[in-house]
Parts: sequence; C-alpha cells; structure tokens
Amino acid sequence: MNESPSFPLPKPVKLSIDHQWKTLTRAANRAFEIENFELAEKLYDDALYEAEQRFRNDRAPGTMQSAPSMLIAAGANAAECSARCGDNSGAAKITFSVLHCLRTSVDDVNEVLAFRHACFLQLKPALLEFANRAKSAGISKCEFSKVAEETRKIALSFISNILTIH
Repeated sequence: MNESPSFPLPKPVKLSIDHQWKTLTRAANRAFEIENFELAEKLYDDALYEAEQRFRNDRAPGTMQSAPSMLIAAGANAAECSARCGDNSGAAKITFSVLHCLRTSVDDVNEVLAFRHACFLQLKPALLEFANRAKSAGISKCEFSKVAEETRKIALSFISNILTIH
C-alpha cells in the first residue's frame, strides 16, 4: 500500500539538429580546453555530421540560410582538433570537404536561390580556412591555386546568373 506516486513519463523529445550541434560543440569545446583531444575529436566529428545533415536537408525559409555558416564553423572546429592531434592532412581534407559542399550548392541551378546565395557568402571564409590548412598539410601552391581558381569561377558564374535574373 505504500506505493510511490506515479508520474507520467515525459515523451521522448526529438532534438533539433541545431540543438544537437550546439550541445555537441559545447561538449567538444570543453574537452578541447582540458586537452582531451580524443574525446574532442569524436564530439567535433559528431557535430560536423549534424551540421552536414542540416546543410543537406534544411530548406525551410527561416533557417536554411544559417546552414552554410554552421557547416563552416563545424568544419573549422573539427579541422583545428585534427591539426592539434597532428593530422594536418586530415584537417585539410575536412576544410576542402566543406568548401566542396558550398561550391557544389552555389553551382547547382536547381537549388533554392536563397540557399545558393547563403553558400556564396561563405565561399571566401571556407576558401581561407582551406588555404590555412592546405599550407600546413603541405599541399602545393599549384594545387591550391587550382582550387582557388575553380572557386572563383563558380562565384563569378553565380554573380553573372544573378545579374541576368534581375
């Protein structure tokens, strides 16, 4: 007869990608600060995965424009952690992957124009992040120049398309 009162259990809540990304990033930052790089690397990789999912799937008018900057931040964090662990090549691959995602979206005429524009605005920061990591990874200036030139062509093509639309 001395039963504990029964309370309804809360229903599981599906956390938004933003919330998951922020939670993972904060936890990774704390691990990074105390130099637990193994844990930080795993958490940053998980946060990067969440940011990539948002980047690939979010085309809601109110949120899609922040997906490219979230992807850049997640990639920069993961790359910094990889570099701190001595994997400069891995860091360069991460930042190139982010740049590639942005370039592909900017260049995709079937993509939502507002999303393409948001990606376009992040091309320069992504290219600079890749340049920093490419140098540390020993990527030749010639190889980097090819990436920079291709990025430039994509950006100019986007601007040209925008000018002809209006």
